[in-house]
Amino acid sequence: MPIITGETSIEWLAPNVQLSHSGPQAVPVGQTVVYVTAAKNDGRIDSQLVEFTLPIPDGLEFVGSNPPPLEAPRDGRLVFPFGVLGVGQVDTVQTTFKAKRPGPVKSVALMRTGEGFADQKAVDTLITTPQVKAEIFAPKGGILGVPINYQIRVSNPGTGDLDDVQVVVDYDAGLEHDQVKNPADDPKLNI
Repeated sequence: MPIITGETSIEWLAPNVQLSHSGPQAVPVGQTVVYVTAAKNDGRIDSQLVEFTLPIPDGLEFVGSNPPPLEAPRDGRLVFPFGVLGVGQVDTVQTTFKAKRPGPVKSVALMRTGEGFADQKAVDTLITTPQVKAEIFAPKGGILGVPINYQIRVSNPGTGDLDDVQVVVDYDAGLEHDQVKNPADDPKLNI
């Protein structure tokens, strides 16, 4: 015969560390590539340890990071250990590389926690080779006092975008643009 009855419940608490890893889709060869790796604890208790391992992507050269890695790159890997990751806190690493050759590269971030949880994320970046090609189309000769029409075509036959392209035209003495009169043949007005 039962004397008393009751119910109890137990709520198991654990950290819930989420990994993110981001970077650009495309970067010109010779430029810097920046990746941001972060771990956020969305759980209800602290995580006792978070550690990132970031292999250096093939085709990229390590320039620096914030914060700096635990030690110099070893076996082509950067290691970033963090201590306790509190509830709602974020640990972040920003790594900077230089693009050495054109083509696709894959940046991988590996994370492990003190509780035995592991995760990995990857970002694909295309290292491009932008190029500039300029062509001038004009008649071979002209008549004094009669306008000559020139056409300048600028194109990019490369594999990446170009930023801040500017065309500067320098006219010979004796020529002037129809919107900038230059009767004295001042060379400064022929640009």
